[in-house]
Amino acid sequence: MKVNPIATIRSIVLLSATAIFLIFGCVGAVHAQDAIPDSVTGLATNIQSVVSGGYWSNGNEEGFFRAVVAAGGVEHVGMKLYLQWMGVEVDSNTIVPLVTVPVAEVNTAYSGERIFDIEIDRNAELGTLHLVITASQSMPQLQTRFDLTAGGEPGVYRVDEAE
Repeated sequence: MKVNPIATIRSIVLLSATAIFLIFGCVGAVHAQDAIPDSVTGLATNIQSVVSGGYWSNGNEEGFFRAVVAAGGVEHVGMKLYLQWMGVEVDSNTIVPLVTVPVAEVNTAYSGERIFDIEIDRNAELGTLHLVITASQSMPQLQTRFDLTAGGEPGVYRVDEAE
């Protein structure tokens, strides 16, 4: 079998060029991505979920609501729900939690491990927050649904058991 040296050289050059492109092209693509913000990489490991939405105003303050579910424990996980009124810090022009309160009515629903599922009602009246919270416990198996509403007065909310 006769080998064409020019074809062999072309094949080697083509394979080498492809390998170089793939190596440096992939590296370039990784560097071209946006940097991951510190707020993501520095997020506390016990934060299980965050739901943001709604709008509130009170005098010259205004912002949006945020529900934060934090977990504790390893084998027996217990979650706690916190409600925040987020607003603009005028001096630094950043969004910060102005008021944070634990939602005691939900946090004490069960004495053992509990898991929360939070749904935000995107059709709630402007100026109010409506959340449907499902609190579950595995042993014994229990589940309760709560309706949470909040308005413009930071720190004030209402919780009712849902039907």
